[in-house]
Amino acid sequence: MILKRVGIFSAAKISGIIGVVIGLVFGFATAIVGNISELTGTTTELGWSSVIIFPLVYGLLGFVGGAIYAFLYNQFAKLVGGIELELEH
Repeated sequence: MILKRVGIFSAAKISGIIGVVIGLVFGFATAIVGNISELTGTTTELGWSSVIIFPLVYGLLGFVGGAIYAFLYNQFAKLVGGIELELEH
């Protein structure tokens, strides 16, 4: 089987959700490091707000990036063919 076309909105949704999850991980890590920094006397500006900001930014960038990637895939697949898939059931 050959993957000839990718749904742009479908790919964008998946990429956006993956971006949100990655943003949550980095957001919590940043918040924890920020709290440890406060205990040692140094300050950081992000803190716990990064748990909200990072998922939003990563999700938005993932959504837009996924849409662009799917669009480009569809254009290039017309020229050189799609990705060959070997499926089994």
